[in-house]
Amino acid sequence: MAKPMSKVALRNAEGPKLRVAGRRRITDYDMRTIVQIVRNWPAAPITWELIVEKVERELAVADPEGKKSGLGGWTRQGLSRRPAIKKAYLERRTELAIEVERVKKNPARNRDPEIVVLRRERDALKIENAQLIEQIQQYRQRIAFMTHNAAVGKPPDQLEQPLKKKMHRRGLD
Repeated sequence: MAKPMSKVALRNAEGPKLRVAGRRRITDYDMRTIVQIVRNWPAAPITWELIVEKVERELAVADPEGKKSGLGGWTRQGLSRRPAIKKAYLERRTELAIEVERVKKNPARNRDPEIVVLRRERDALKIENAQLIEQIQQYRQRIAFMTHNAAVGKPPDQLEQPLKKKMHRRGLD
């Protein structure tokens, strides 16, 4: 009888680290990886099933018997429940639909593969730029919370509490 494997990460002889399956949570690292996979999806069609397959390969998830699992318990429904993943999916699906329509309208103009690749890279950089700007805004809001709360003498564990409503009216948010 085979010896049961521990719950720690397994090491595959060919290379990537395999994670033991079982309803594990999606970590921040997993979330960022999945969002990047979706944002960099090469071409239409994009479906949740294809995303689940690609994420399974990229994150090398396996169950204790070494078989591929349903992504450590993750399903397409579980992935689509995460706002960041769902947003990335909807944005990329829309981009791909627009690209398909553009190619249908002007097939001769879009035949050069270099142009298509450069456009895709440009679009990806624009999206990444917008997301970074949004992240900077969130950081600025956190700094405002922490600065105000530190100024009024709150302990370190309470520094990230939201500002009082009258502080918002002063334009400190």
